[in-house]
Amino acid sequence: GGTINFLEDEDHVGRRYALRTTVRGWDVPSLPARVALDLGYGVPDAADLRLAWRGASRGLPAVSFSDLYEDFGRSQKKRPADEFKGKIVVIGAAAAGLGDLRVTPLSSTQPGVEILATAIENLKNGRAMRAWPAWVPFGIALLLVGLLGAAFAKNFGVNRIAAGLAAATALLLAFSWFLAGRLALLPLLAPLGAAWLYYFAAAIAAYLRERRAREEAIAMFSRFVNPHVVKQLMERGGLAGEGRSR
Repeated sequence: GGTINFLEDEDHVGRRYALRTTVRGWDVPSLPARVALDLGYGVPDAADLRLAWRGASRGLPAVSFSDLYEDFGRSQKKRPADEFKGKIVVIGAAAAGLGDLRVTPLSSTQPGVEILATAIENLKNGRAMRAWPAWVPFGIALLLVGLLGAAFAKNFGVNRIAAGLAAATALLLAFSWFLAGRLALLPLLAPLGAAWLYYFAAAIAAYLRERRAREEAIAMFSRFVNPHVVKQLMERGGLAGEGRSR
């Protein structure tokens, strides 16, 4: 026997499975940990396991209990006699009315039995997600903001900076996806969000500075030159038409 508690993160999404629960000073193993220990698989010395998911929701091999029940009553069996030989069979319910549908990164209605089976599979094969240290995303955020600040200080141009940040965003997201496929978690949405927020703030500040300088130039030149001529100079960089002598 073992516990089958569902662990939620702060956003109410389940990404982990408990390996043990302390009850009145006793360490009670979870059902996946109990199965792993009985079968001789290694169990990490930790409170929980960050799950490495297999495929999509409802993607694990499943057999309907009703199909088995009908086959039990037949004189001539249609299902192979060794169908479950050498396999770990997890029995559970997936019907919505039975209240065991959970929110996971894969689905908002994933059966709890699949989460339990995923934990057993992870322990059996030594698979688990590993999170990078918290300072790495923070350092990436500082690096991106620093590069953006230098680019704006050197007047690289708002459009060129946006294109560079978009390319960096695509590369970092692809790198994060690559790492996830190798059971490593590097959360980059927060650093990228901070970089884009800084970009928009800096772009607005640059636009306001340019507009203020433009208005000051127009006000100064309008004291000596016809305002219509000043407007053409500022908007077009020159005067419309060709000069004529009279």
